Amino acid sequence: VIFTEYKTTQDYLLRRLQETFKDKECKRIAVLYGGMDDAKREYIKRRFNDETDDVRILIATDAASEGLNLQETARYVLHFDCPWNPSRLEQRNGRLDRHGQARDVSVFHFSSTTAADLGFLAKLMGKMHQIREDLGAVNDLFDKVIQRRIVKGDNVDDLFSTVEQGASRAKSCSQLPGDADHSVIDEDMTRINEQLEDFAAELDLDDAARHNVLSIAMKGHITQPEDDSCFKITKPDLSGWKDTIDESLRVAGSAQALPKLTFRIEPFMKEKGGRRVFRHRNDVRMLHLGHPVMRKAANSLSRHRYPCGDEVSRWTLRQGYVPAGADAIVRLHYEEMAVNELRESFHNWVRTVDFPIAEGKLQAPLPHNPAIRKRFAATQLPDASAISRAQEIFEDVSDDLRRFLLETGKELNARITNQLLADKAIVSKNEQEAFQSRNGELSTLIHERTIEAKRKELNKLFQERNQLLLFADDKEQLDDSIEALQKYLKDDEIHYEELRVQLERERKRIIEYLIPKRYALDGSVQVYPIVFYPALRWDNLQETHRQHTLLTCFWLTNSKKEIPF
Repeated sequence: VIFTEYKTTQDYLLRRLQETFKDKECKRIAVLYGGMDDAKREYIKRRFNDETDDVRILIATDAASEGLNLQETARYVLHFDCPWNPSRLEQRNGRLDRHGQARDVSVFHFSSTTAADLGFLAKLMGKMHQIREDLGAVNDLFDKVIQRRIVKGDNVDDLFSTVEQGASRAKSCSQLPGDADHSVIDEDMTRINEQLEDFAAELDLDDAARHNVLSIAMKGHITQPEDDSCFKITKPDLSGWKDTIDESLRVAGSAQALPKLTFRIEPFMKEKGGRRVFRHRNDVRMLHLGHPVMRKAANSLSRHRYPCGDEVSRWTLRQGYVPAGADAIVRLHYEEMAVNELRESFHNWVRTVDFPIAEGKLQAPLPHNPAIRKRFAATQLPDASAISRAQEIFEDVSDDLRRFLLETGKELNARITNQLLADKAIVSKNEQEAFQSRNGELSTLIHERTIEAKRKELNKLFQERNQLLLFADDKEQLDDSIEALQKYLKDDEIHYEELRVQLERERKRIIEYLIPKRYALDGSVQVYPIVFYPALRWDNLQETHRQHTLLTCFWLTNSKKEIPF
């Protein structure tokens, strides 16, 4: 990429290159400049980033120094003329020297022993690169140096001495922790990674789960992932889905084709220059949780949790394993929801608890396992006797399950209430201190910077008028100035008094209304069941391979304050 500062320079370079490299070679040169329409600009960028395209040289003005990613194919930058603003220089280099660059970037610029300013700038750019490698940011330092050279004409050697001193001070402030601290950092990173892994296991949202959610929501009209972790939609005109698919997935310019889909980053990673780098693919789309397709899938399934009526809506029976010593297990999924008096939901979580059943009684819950470990695969459909047995178990333990949920709700309500009171005290104190600080700043601004300064100016005018009593014209002019200054002073006093009133009004609104309502429960914490699995023991199997049938019941209610079974 060859950067120029002016369009005329760009035209000159293009003409010289076309004269030197004629015919076929000229197809390797493209230009970018300010005033290009977005379509042409995007077309040039796409060609330059395409390894199979003929374009190899891009001559660009500073219009291309922002908002363009050119790191996929290019690794050489030539500054034909250098801007005096280091920030613009960094912007130019950043088009290639950025995340996703697979190779080392080489930056070239001209130097001179006869042109003093060009020689100074060339030497400064070399020093700039060296310090950037150490510190990562150099703009503020070099802005000052360039200003002193251009505006004040300071000596070059003195300026470079200043650069060295500034860089040395900055480097001493940005030293990495010593070896002893590195072990602490490694321990912290290990702990954070473990927490993230535990949280992901609780959410149970790996690729298989996401594919399952999408498949159920789209009634099975997607393929299974292939070796490249990609799959396809088999019925893009599915009722209720067509608009979402057309708007978020169709590939423009490719006869509106549908790309393949994936939940993983691997299909976009390429080996280049000995490094793994991300490369966009037009034929593949990544479905993250915020993608319109995944949002629609999650919303469509969520709506089925709250239909009208209070009867069980569907039953699902599966096979699994029962722990030793139990006749059956009950797996209960329940939801916790807490809303404050501003109607903001600040706690919403789904938990899963497994209860062993022995001799028809509900036992203490089994130790917690993350949701991802509770998966099972269906092997065969149960018969009518299994369904009947599951219903009997449910009737035996339903009262115990109800009591568990009620007690859980009371305990959670007490814990959240206490936490809200503690948080409210801390936030109220911080806000009160913040308002006191703002009020002090306002008083300082009023007294020192405005009113006091104008009072001094007014007193000075009074003194001048007393000294010019013999000159009527001067006295009249001073009287006008005094009158105008007195009016300004009065207006300022009124204005600042209004600011004080507004600040006090805002303080009362936040501390006396907003915080108390934000840190207060609206009613009580709601705990209600979502899914229930009675798990039956099959005695005709060996002890080490006892299986059970899982009966899934969805409770549906119009009122979350009741817990129907």
